[in-house]
Amino acid sequence: MTDPTQIAEQLKPLAKQEGKPLIASWMGGVDVAAGEEILNRANIPTFPYPDTAARAFTTCGNTATT
Repeated sequence: MTDPTQIAEQLKPLAKQEGKPLIASWMGGVDVAAGEEILNRANIPTFPYPDTAARAFTTCGNTATT
């Protein structure tokens, strides 16, 4: 299994790039909580399930085009 905290640290700089939305599905509950907190502090939205993340992403796209 990957280290969720290490991966979250590597994703932080990507949050500063403009024009590319970044969301994460960070599954694992307590086991990934530290990594999820790192992402949230970097203003990267996290979702517990991929389908929830996909719906949020779709909603953002729909809102941007109206």
